Amino acid sequence: MPRGSRGGGSRGGGGHSRRRSSYHRYRRRGYYHHRRSSSICNCCFFIVFFGMFATIGGFILISPRTNITEITLSPFETYMVESKLTANYVDVIANSGIRTYFFNEEPAKSENIEYSEQDSFNIPGGYYEYVSYFMKTGTTFTLNFSSSSGERIDFYLLKGENQYNNFIDSENSFSSEEDFYVAAYTDFQYTCSKSDRYYLVWENYDDATVVNYSIDINFTEYDVSAALNTYTGAYRLESVTYPIMIFKNMLNDTDLYLKVEVELPPIIQNPIPVFGGVLAIIVICGVCIAKSLKKSKNSITPASKISEGSFDPSLYGNTGSTPKSGSHDTKEIKLSSTCGSCSAILDEDSQKSLLMDGFVFCKYCGSKITR
Repeated sequence: MPRGSRGGGSRGGGGHSRRRSSYHRYRRRGYYHHRRSSSICNCCFFIVFFGMFATIGGFILISPRTNITEITLSPFETYMVESKLTANYVDVIANSGIRTYFFNEEPAKSENIEYSEQDSFNIPGGYYEYVSYFMKTGTTFTLNFSSSSGERIDFYLLKGENQYNNFIDSENSFSSEEDFYVAAYTDFQYTCSKSDRYYLVWENYDDATVVNYSIDINFTEYDVSAALNTYTGAYRLESVTYPIMIFKNMLNDTDLYLKVEVELPPIIQNPIPVFGGVLAIIVICGVCIAKSLKKSKNSITPASKISEGSFDPSLYGNTGSTPKSGSHDTKEIKLSSTCGSCSAILDEDSQKSLLMDGFVFCKYCGSKITR
């Protein structure tokens, strides 16, 4: 059991600021500007997001899962691990003091464990000694101790590592879960209220003395008498026959370390349905994008198209020489309806100026347009 000692010593019983924001006005060259990227971007974003989600999710679904349990078992303590019949393998790291018991279902905690320990140690004046045990809720113990010199010694029962550290740090009076200042104590009984490490501490402020103690510990653990099979120490199972494993520390004076690694199969062992569903959704998204592109294309009117009858030169007075009746050399005047530089459609005022003056400047790009 771990012990410690410490040196002796006396014991007594405002303003706001604004920033002007700038605004930049700009104009795009060209008459038609149709914003049609939103639906496509949304579909593309959805495909990328879903692809990432499907990749990560598919990796999780088709990858094995490993459960690792690490624990320290006190003397005669038991611990249950569910290995499951579907496990790929079970790897146990333990020394020969730990035994594994196999069951089809969890056994009852009905075995009453009793073990005893006794020891003696010398405590110089101004020092202390302790022993510690990890005990589960409901564990009971009976303690007897005495000082060989007949001088008074201070005894503390400390629950948990924090209280033990507080005891070490204290220089004067200290009060614990239970404490006595006697030369001997017979049949001190205690029931543990929670699972924790409990420290039994004896502190000596007089001449050196020898402390003799004995402890009887009583608790309930899994009943392993009906186990279907057993293993001792470390081993590896490539195929699992029983889904329940109970580990037990068979030593009565030593804490033992245990590590259990259980690899479980993937959640979905057949990845074909997963990737089939991913492919189907990607195809559906592709069809949606194609339809969105077609709809956007049909919604745009070509810049060179002008409605028939939208301009009647007779409405603007004399437009030049009027051909004589019956003359066959009349030339039709064809007006430019769009800007040759930016393809913008001319409005009625621009077309009127073009007809009367023979030229006009494009209101959108500033280029000169002639008949």
